[in-house]
Amino acid sequence: MLKDYLEGLIKELQPKNQRLINARLGRLKSVFPFTEYEYVIMFLFSKGIIKFRQYFEAILKYIIFCHFESVIYSAPD
Repeated sequence: MLKDYLEGLIKELQPKNQRLINARLGRLKSVFPFTEYEYVIMFLFSKGIIKFRQYFEAILKYIIFCHFESVIYSAPD
């Protein structure tokens, strides 16, 4: 799952950056279309934990996750 993947990458950050992202996520207010997932992906990219290819793959996973989540929750009973 995308959240597990991102949490694994966060663990690769230096401890001070782990504390920083966790503090920021605790105060983050999602504003469409910018969400917690996008924030984490951009933060990891800015700190050099992921390269552009991994950034792109994470964004694709996020898009697929959001699309299928909306399909699942909007499916008729």
